[in-house]
Amino acid sequence: MQSIAFIGIDGAGKTSLAGMISNELTKRGYRSKKLHIKSFNQEVLRHMEQHRPGLVQEELKLVASTLDLLYRSIHLQTQQYDFVIWDRYYYCLQAYYRALNIHIPWQESLFSFLNPPNLTFILKIEPTEAVNRLQNRNEPIKPLENINYLSKVTAEYKKMCIKYNFITLDASLSLDDLKKQILSYLLS
Repeated sequence: MQSIAFIGIDGAGKTSLAGMISNELTKRGYRSKKLHIKSFNQEVLRHMEQHRPGLVQEELKLVASTLDLLYRSIHLQTQQYDFVIWDRYYYCLQAYYRALNIHIPWQESLFSFLNPPNLTFILKIEPTEAVNRLQNRNEPIKPLENINYLSKVTAEYKKMCIKYNFITLDASLSLDDLKKQILSYLLS
């Protein structure tokens, strides 16, 4: 099983590309699974907001994402896929935590149980372009979807690019161009 991760700031195109790549691999006969780490924790957060209004802050959402990632990784070990496509991975959580100056000692311990992806694609985009994309979707802007915060997250990703062997993609390219580039890495 190959594990592929898409990382980058909000608005870079992670969700769109992860879906496109997973669908394309399935069309080509591969067993592919796309995972979006925020999906599972939304149910938990809705429950908490109903029963403890005002408790759920952005920091708590990041903690829930960490637990969700760990849960999904453990569950995947019993599944048979050719490709697992992660729409976000622990690198995203690290960048977002650090940009908020949140240091939770046990978080790094949990990450140590996760296998790094075989390939990690970082979608690089300027925070101003990312915010423009976010404003054009049909959803309200979230508290952390702003140029200042996304610039801090971008700075954290730059540090990670030095440490890890990410494949950098220009997220300002068309989705079709990016899809071709990604498939050339996966199927070569």
